[in-house]
Amino acid sequence: MGKVMVLLRVKKLLKTLDYTLIVTALLIIIYGLITISSATHAINPSG
Repeated sequence: MGKVMVLLRVKKLLKTLDYTLIVTALLIIIYGLITISSATHAINPSG
């Protein structure tokens, strides 16, 4: 019984970790895109 509880807890932890990684990756991508767009605006303000 104890083993099952530990496994469930680990599974839940891994799921949470997975979501955290996905969210972090998305934030990095969004931040990268913003940085790139602002950099291109700095080079070519008219565009």
